[in-house]
Amino acid sequence: MAVLSRISILPNERFDAPDARSLEASALNDWRFFLSGFLSDKSYVLQGFEISNYSTVFQPGSPFKLTLSDVVLFHSEATTQASGFYAFAGTETDETVSLSSSATNFVESDLGVETGVPDIRAFWDPAAEGGDGAEFTDNVDTVINLKITVSSNVSGFTAGKVPLYKVVTDSSGTITSITDCRKLFFRLG
Repeated sequence: MAVLSRISILPNERFDAPDARSLEASALNDWRFFLSGFLSDKSYVLQGFEISNYSTVFQPGSPFKLTLSDVVLFHSEATTQASGFYAFAGTETDETVSLSSSATNFVESDLGVETGVPDIRAFWDPAAEGGDGAEFTDNVDTVINLKITVSSNVSGFTAGKVPLYKVVTDSSGTITSITDCRKLFFRLG
């Protein structure tokens, strides 16, 4: 997009890895400011994070499961570099959330990153061959993907994360009540 900054590359100038990273950083910042300035400076759930086992969730021993395969969100409030817009890739499985007994559990989400797609790449070692330098190859990750994460705690919603649910459990760990705390982008009223 290049709204806020651009990389200046002159004719005949060598394009190096820091230049490519600068291009990527410019695009990330442009999207972050686009989402926060044009759409909203708050994080919103457009869809997803539905309770996948709602019919049995209040039964003793039943887990608290959320569907992640349909999540779409704006995460402008993220405190990490992994902020912005997230849309599901279609491969996410249901998330079973670990809850504490006899407590109000604050279930929240955040965006993290994970590496993947290893490939063989060539590198230069200037100290090899007695200082003459030599090329070598290594198998390295070539992609960094955004990944949705879900966690819970008993102290309250964490700044910079997306609030999802307040889940109250009894002494045996059975869920007694659930409050939907998702800030839905399309909610009326």
